[in-house]
Amino acid sequence: MILAKSLKEECLPKRMGLIHIGHDLESWAMANPQAFDDDFFLVSDGQEINL
Repeated sequence: MILAKSLKEECLPKRMGLIHIGHDLESWAMANPQAFDDDFFLVSDGQEINL
């Protein structure tokens, strides 16, 4: 998560999606959404993202 936050700070995207983060981390992230900024979101396999 530290890497994702540092990339976000360096690149300054409006939103940042996380994918393929591992089942344990994904389960934890879904159970603890307060650990992320509002502009972070989890992406599912096959999910389309409008740019």
